[in-house]
Amino acid sequence: MKLEEFINKNTTKMNEIEQQFVEDIFYTYAGENGLDFLQVQTPFEDYQNKKRKLDFTIKTNRYKYVIEIDGYTYHAEGAQRVSPEYFDDLLDKQNDLVINEWVIIRFSYNQIRNHPEKCIDTLRRAFKKDCQLNPYFLNQDLFSPTYPQQTALDNMEFYRNTGKNKGVVLMPTGMGKTVLAALDAKRINGKTLFVVHRNDILQEAFHKFNEIWPESTKGFFNADEKNTTAQVIFASKDTLYREGNITLFSKNHFELIIIDEVHHSACTTYKNILDYFTPKYMVGLTATPERQDRLDILQLFDYTIYYELKQIDAIQAGYLSGFIYYGLKDDIDYSKIKHNGIRYDVADLGRKLNIPERNKAILDKYKLIAPEKKALGFCVTIDHAISMAEFFNQNGIPAKAIHSDTTRLSSEERKAYIQDFRDNNLQILFTVDVFNEGVDFPDIEALLFLRPTESKTIFIQQLGRGLRLNPNKNHVIVLDFIGNFKNADRVKEFLGGKSNGNLGGGTPNSNQFPVKGELDWPLGCEVNFDESVEELFKRLDQDNSKITKQDLIENYYIVKEALKKKPTSSDIDNPELSQYKSSQYANLFRSWNNFIKEIGEATKASYHYPQGTHLGHIFYIIHTIKNKKFNNLISPEVYAPEGNVTEIGRQTRYKVWACMELGLLFDDRNPDNINDNETFTHLTPNGEKLYHILEEEVIDPTFYDFNNSESLTWSMAHQEKYFNDFIKKLSDSQKSDLEDIFFKMDAVQQMLKFLFHENKNIKSFTRTYIYSNFFSCPFVREYLEINGISQSSSEGAKRRIPFILNILEAFGVVRFVDRSTLELIRLPYIPVLFGSQACMDATIDYYTNSTIPNKEILTELKTLFGANFMTPQYFLTKN
Repeated sequence: MKLEEFINKNTTKMNEIEQQFVEDIFYTYAGENGLDFLQVQTPFEDYQNKKRKLDFTIKTNRYKYVIEIDGYTYHAEGAQRVSPEYFDDLLDKQNDLVINEWVIIRFSYNQIRNHPEKCIDTLRRAFKKDCQLNPYFLNQDLFSPTYPQQTALDNMEFYRNTGKNKGVVLMPTGMGKTVLAALDAKRINGKTLFVVHRNDILQEAFHKFNEIWPESTKGFFNADEKNTTAQVIFASKDTLYREGNITLFSKNHFELIIIDEVHHSACTTYKNILDYFTPKYMVGLTATPERQDRLDILQLFDYTIYYELKQIDAIQAGYLSGFIYYGLKDDIDYSKIKHNGIRYDVADLGRKLNIPERNKAILDKYKLIAPEKKALGFCVTIDHAISMAEFFNQNGIPAKAIHSDTTRLSSEERKAYIQDFRDNNLQILFTVDVFNEGVDFPDIEALLFLRPTESKTIFIQQLGRGLRLNPNKNHVIVLDFIGNFKNADRVKEFLGGKSNGNLGGGTPNSNQFPVKGELDWPLGCEVNFDESVEELFKRLDQDNSKITKQDLIENYYIVKEALKKKPTSSDIDNPELSQYKSSQYANLFRSWNNFIKEIGEATKASYHYPQGTHLGHIFYIIHTIKNKKFNNLISPEVYAPEGNVTEIGRQTRYKVWACMELGLLFDDRNPDNINDNETFTHLTPNGEKLYHILEEEVIDPTFYDFNNSESLTWSMAHQEKYFNDFIKKLSDSQKSDLEDIFFKMDAVQQMLKFLFHENKNIKSFTRTYIYSNFFSCPFVREYLEINGISQSSSEGAKRRIPFILNILEAFGVVRFVDRSTLELIRLPYIPVLFGSQACMDATIDYYTNSTIPNKEILTELKTLFGANFMTPQYFLTKN
């Protein structure tokens, strides 16, 4: 149905925001075919025979959907709340729909007006299992970035604006890395080089770029074609680097160079290509960051990771299909196969695995578990792949072997087999390291792992071949034949099973399988093990489809009551506290931030990033509260956690919140304690520690004086520097005690990471630069999202940064050169900056004993602090 026809037909049934939903969200995603499913104001009679109307409904052969659009129920100061009766009626309506097997999707007015792209993403995830609806949505994926793609694009823009023009994007297979690259290239709109290690990937990339950026000219640089003039050139790395070829281009010919499957870039050929060209921007793409030479990859890209999304997280968020995994018994005795201590001998492995008995067992399991499923089989050798294809053909299952031996398979035959597979003329392709990466078959329904998977990289690549969303499948079936090969138990880690904080359960490197209930598999996935191990691995099926928003809301308040404070997403992920996980909140509410906003639990940025505050205010509040000397400036009445406050009361709030955020006062921001002033008037143990240091050292009677004692003001007689100098004059042990307190504040830790990690090897900063970029930094944005922190404006952000810098100056981390410029003068040894105790110990050892750490630790440190770290070029010297 045409959009105009749909609007005209239903215009009297929809209000303005509902019409906007149809035009900007549903039609944008579903198109005209999708409108054929959409019904407006559907009558519904509940269990009490009460007649109701549902905003929008959709019915397919498999599911019934309700899309409800509501205004906010505000909880902010002075806002109108709905009555308890109305709220109960809404719950009755929702419960009745769930009981009658309706899938409920809810949007707010604000989401539709201000975040249509997130609403579209919600629809995509909601409909991904529905064969009738999904095709219409998949058609649009190439032209509109998904949420992860948009986040990656935003991150790249941020880092480039801060001077980091080389970086890596880590995204799992099926998430659209090539689409991301095309979107990035299109917005840069310059000459682009796309480099791959295999020619068949070039064709795939060409088609994706052509759909995203059709107006650009394109050409190949490979064995068949040497285009040097097109705006976008797709190059084979082997052809590009052959003698004489690379010099056909000037060093600065390209504005953007993209290296696909960058985990191959550690090889000499790639390094030489990267060393030759000097583009404005360079991006590496890979789905497999676990490769052992990850260290060398990061070195090539200046240790900058633009964006990272793990395969498990993508599955749980609905961007990839789930899997049903079968670990099947393999009777091969791998102890008889040659092993060099690192991997099996391929030739010996191929001979021992390619035997009639095993081939028949594989065929029987395939017929039993995945009959008639379109499948890829990953083999050991070319002979193994050919034998498997012949055996399946002999048993009536159309199959071919795809491999790299051109003497047995011409390029024309290979292309024809792949096309036959795409056209469903073949049921199975058996391959040897050909389809681990780069070529997409979204309709793959089954994967056969026919060799021991010793590498997590290879396992994830192979699994990724079947995880692309497709309307004709809900999941991919994985048949993995597991024997007594070395490190076989790592499959638990590869699949993402977690137990007691360890991937795969049990203790690290343990050969013992976990007991019932220990493992936690990705949402939407099932794991099954054959008879020989089924008592050791219990199938875990996490069906999230019956979980409702109300279930999650009730769980949130149960956790909140147990903690006596507002839970974080980490608290929700604690199985001892919570029945559900934060990923399930993200599934139903789009994100953790959206969830706490929807229930009115979001906090303001001023809670976490105090404004209008310096250390003198902190000292005064601690001294006043300890001595119970409340006055008109600091009192529960002026502080007034809720209700209308004066300007001076608002300033008092900011300063009291700063003390709470520093952990010096018991935090009363829990709404349950909003009328309980007892917490406000008590110091925490850290508050007591600060008070005793103040009592020991403060002699000057004017230390806490204010400029005008006749009126209420927070303008103190002494400026920030006076109180910062007080800190600097303390003994080393006293400063260490206070540093432990002040550097545990989230905002301080974030600023340290921003200065040392995000701006590697930069010594001097302007205030303007920090004000403009701090809150745009990816990990700060993520913190705001996870904790539901609302950032009002860029101007408001600037007012919240001085206090953080004030703390760093007091403890000698930064020095103000003048009013507008500061420089780093000390690297503090705190865990958040080093990632691990080993890295911190190695740094201390280097700065005290000149000991260079091993390569692995050194690379981790360079990833954090930049390529010049622990070299004479690093701006902070040993002295």
